[in-house]
Amino acid sequence: MKFEIHPIGVVHSPFIYKKDAPPQVKYSLNTKATVEIYHDYVEGINGLERFESIIIISYLHESQNYSLMTTPRTGNKLRGVFSTRSPHRPNPLAISITKLLEIKNNVLYIQGIDLINETPVIDIKPYIKEI
Repeated sequence: MKFEIHPIGVVHSPFIYKKDAPPQVKYSLNTKATVEIYHDYVEGINGLERFESIIIISYLHESQNYSLMTTPRTGNKLRGVFSTRSPHRPNPLAISITKLLEIKNNVLYIQGIDLINETPVIDIKPYIKEI
């Protein structure tokens, strides 16, 4: 089965290169960035301002060459890629939970980011801690 996924927007981040981005959001909680929502999808963010935090699902466009077995950054034992948070995966998707500061037109202002500049955004969901 094949299917297509189209980006709904793009991240504008201060991290230009992969080597500059933190491995997790928790290492950049004070870093600010924006998410530009493409015109065709702006209506979809209606009501998002009610939430303090959001989940950004993105495509790691610079990820290359995955292996089904990998050694995690914080370990020394070879493990299956699906038991790690490695960005090098068959489908290099990322999930980032970040603070939503405000929304102006088609731009989400966020704080706490682990994505590099120009990362395509696949989806956004409200983060609800209780669930």
